[in-house]
Amino acid sequence: MDTAPEEEPKPVPKTYDAFLTDIVGQSWYQILHCGAFIVGSTFAYWQPQLTNFTAAYMNHWCKVPGLQGRFNETVSKSLSIPFTTDESGDGGFSKCHMYAVNFSAYTDQELLNGAHKINATTTVCDAGWNFDTSQYESTLMSQYDLVCGNEYLTTFAASAAVLGFVFGALISGQVADRWGRMRTSLVWTILEIAFAISTPFSPNYILYLILRALSCMASMAGYTTHFTTCLEVLTSNGRNAFEIVNTATSIIRLGTLPLTAFYVRNHITLQLVAGGLIICNAVVRCITPESARWHLSIGQVKAATKVTRIMARVNGKEVPENHEQLMEGIAEEERKKEGGKKAIIFDLFRTPRMRRITFIVFAIWFACVFANYAVQLNIGTLIPGNVYLNMYIVLGLGQIMVLPIKYVVYYKIGRVKGLVLALIISGLFSFSMIGFVRLTSIPALAAIASLIGLAFAATAFNAVYLYSGEIFPTPVRAAGLGVGSSIGRIGGLIAPQMPLLAKTWYGLPYLVMGIIPILTGIMAVLLPETMGKTLPETLKQGELFGIERNEEILREGHVEQHAVEMTEVTRNETANKSTSNQLYLPLLQRSTKAC
Repeated sequence: MDTAPEEEPKPVPKTYDAFLTDIVGQSWYQILHCGAFIVGSTFAYWQPQLTNFTAAYMNHWCKVPGLQGRFNETVSKSLSIPFTTDESGDGGFSKCHMYAVNFSAYTDQELLNGAHKINATTTVCDAGWNFDTSQYESTLMSQYDLVCGNEYLTTFAASAAVLGFVFGALISGQVADRWGRMRTSLVWTILEIAFAISTPFSPNYILYLILRALSCMASMAGYTTHFTTCLEVLTSNGRNAFEIVNTATSIIRLGTLPLTAFYVRNHITLQLVAGGLIICNAVVRCITPESARWHLSIGQVKAATKVTRIMARVNGKEVPENHEQLMEGIAEEERKKEGGKKAIIFDLFRTPRMRRITFIVFAIWFACVFANYAVQLNIGTLIPGNVYLNMYIVLGLGQIMVLPIKYVVYYKIGRVKGLVLALIISGLFSFSMIGFVRLTSIPALAAIASLIGLAFAATAFNAVYLYSGEIFPTPVRAAGLGVGSSIGRIGGLIAPQMPLLAKTWYGLPYLVMGIIPILTGIMAVLLPETMGKTLPETLKQGELFGIERNEEILREGHVEQHAVEMTEVTRNETANKSTSNQLYLPLLQRSTKAC
C-alpha cells in the first residue's frame, strides 16, 4: 500500500527578518503601520521649512512720529526717508536712516515743497520702523526689529532648527533603545507641541532661538524613533518599497505648507497652526503598537510574542503553537551576534585605504547636507519670484524628479557614479543661478534651475546614506553612519547663512553652493563601488574592499596574514618593520595596480 510522502518540515526561522517573512507575513499590518507614520509625520515636515515664511524679509524704513496722521504712507516715506543706492547699483529708500529734521516745525505745504530737505542731514532711526505688509503681515524681523545691523540674525532661526536636529538625531537612538520606540516617540511629540506653541510668544529673540532649537530637537527625535519602527516591521524588499512611497508622498506633505502659509500671513498664527497640527502625530503615535524587534533586543520575549501575534492576526496569518519558543530562539541568536569585542569609530582610521575612504565619505556627507539645506532653507531669499509657488515647485515637484534619478543610481549605474554625477550636476545648476537670478523678467528659470539642482542634491544625499551603510564594515557601520550624519549637519548649520554672502556680491552664495558639491563629486571618483558586491563584515575585509583581486585573496586565505601585518605596521610606524613589509607591500602594490 502506497503511503503519501511526508511533508518536509519548514525550516525554523533563526532571524527576525526570516520570522517576518515566514510566519507574520508582509501585508495589512505593515501597510497600516507605515501609512499611519506617513500621515502622522506630514506636519513634522513643516518644522525645518517654517523659517522660509516666519523669518522672511520685510521691506522697512524709519518710523517718523512727526508725520503720523498727516500724510499717507507713500508720501510720508518720500518726505522723511532719503533715496540711496546700494553696492549693486540698485536704488531705493534708505532702510536705516531718515532726515534729521523736526517735522513738526514745518507746515504740510512746506514739507510737500521740500523746504525741510534744504541742507538737511540724516540720522539713524530712533523711533522704530515701519514694515511693508503687502506680502507678510508679520515676521520675526518685525517682531524683534531684526533690521539694519541686526538683520543677519534672521538667519539664526534656521540654524537653530538645524542645531536642534543634530541633538535630536544624537540622543533619540539612545533613549529609544532603553525606553522603547513608540513610548519615547510619543513623549518627544508632546514636548514638540509644547515647545512649538510657546516659541512664538518668546519675549526676546534669544529665548525664541532656544525654544526653536528644542522644538526641532523633539521633532527630529520623535520622527527618527517612529521611522525606525517602520523599518523594523518590514523585510528588506518592504523597506525599499517604503522608501519610494515615503519619497513620493512628500509631494503632498510638503505642498501643504506653502498653501497654508499663503492664507496665513501672520508668522505667530502660522507657528501656532503648525504646532497645533502636530497633535495628529501624537494621536498616531499613541495608538501605534511597540516594536517587537525592540522587545526582543532587551529580552522581553513575552511582549514581543504578543505584538507579533497581533501582526499575524491583522495579516490573516496563523502563528504556530511554539510561537514563544521561536521568539526565544531568535532573541538568543541576536545576543550571540552582539557578543565579542566591539569596534569603535577610530578603527576606520587605522589603515590607509579605509582611512582615505572614510575621509571622502564624510566630506560627501558635508556637501550633501549643505547643498540640500542651502536651497531648502533659503527659498525666499536666494530664489526670485513667488516664494509660495517656488517652495511647492522646488520641494514638492522636485520629489517627482528624485524618483527616476534614484532608481538609476540604485539599480543601474551604481552608487559611486551616481554620487559623482549627482554632486557635479547639482553644483553646475547652482552656478547657473548666477545668471538666472538677474533675469528678473523670467524668474521661473531660477526656480527650475534650483529644482533640478536640489533633485540631484537630494539623490546624492540618499546615495551617500546607502553607500555609508555598505562601505563601512559591519562592526562600525552604525558608528560610521552616525558620525557621517553629524558631520553633514555642520553643513546644515552654515547653509542658512548663505544669503549673507550676497551683501559682498549677489552671485557669491551660488558660487559657494556650486564649488562644494563639485569638489566632493570629484573626490568621489576615488571610492570603490559597492553595488552588487559582498559587503565587508570585518575591518580586515573593509581594508581590502574594492581591490580587484579581493575575492581571490579571500579564497587563498591571505586575509588573516594581511590583517596581522597591517596591524603591526599601524602600531609600529616608527619601528623596524622590514619583516612585516615583505608581506604587506606586495599586497599593497597589487591593490594599487588594481585600483
